[in-house]
Amino acid sequence: MKAVRIAVVEDEPIVGMDIITNLKHLGYQAEGPFEQGGDLIKLVKKKPPDLVLMDINLAGGLDGIETAELMLKLRKLPLIFITASSDDTTKARAKKLRPHAYIIKPFNFHNLHSAIELALYNYSCAESSEELKGNTGLPKTNGYAGYQAIFIRKTNSRVFEKMPLEQVLLLAAEGSYTKIVTTKDKFTICTNLQRILDKLHIEQFLRVHRSYAINLNRINKVLDDHLLVGEIEVPISDSYREQLLKKLNVL
Repeated sequence: MKAVRIAVVEDEPIVGMDIITNLKHLGYQAEGPFEQGGDLIKLVKKKPPDLVLMDINLAGGLDGIETAELMLKLRKLPLIFITASSDDTTKARAKKLRPHAYIIKPFNFHNLHSAIELALYNYSCAESSEELKGNTGLPKTNGYAGYQAIFIRKTNSRVFEKMPLEQVLLLAAEGSYTKIVTTKDKFTICTNLQRILDKLHIEQFLRVHRSYAINLNRINKVLDDHLLVGEIEVPISDSYREQLLKKLNVL
């Protein structure tokens, strides 16, 4: 998995560099700090980050809320607003964009870390594309995946990491846990299989057995009672077989 890339938009250089230093210490990749909203927009167009820390009160040009609105029209990303202002007008403007977290200055970096965890969790666990769309008038985005990746925190890890969906082979139920098997690794998360599937809302993942869901793009062969995902044999239940065949381009 890849370290999460976080872009920092902060027009106070000392504060911005302090945030960058602490993000790197926590294990994240940090971009910036960007003092102008336009600089972030350029980054989003070229290589979108995984999360944005946005100071609302930017000097000159676009403020943080205006910048975030432009950004979200380009790409739906996890967003945390940072501001020294807690007035109702600012809060009302910010809430319209449905940020995934909101921090009031001054803050400590324990609180910042908690906000990042919350933002990535909320983004990853959005229950439907309608919830992500909200009332912003922005394009729908398929819930859990965002832009073809999920954010996962490994056991005993302090940070979330990004897992491209193309690397996921299958999901296997283990009671209240789920094992995620990828092209490079296997790991277990404390969430049951059905809950993950309910949140994914992605057609390329399909349940083929009460204990297995597979990435349709990774199927190599379909046999009578099982299929091959990569080199892994996965059983097919009779109750799921018809649905599987409908999803495949069977000639």
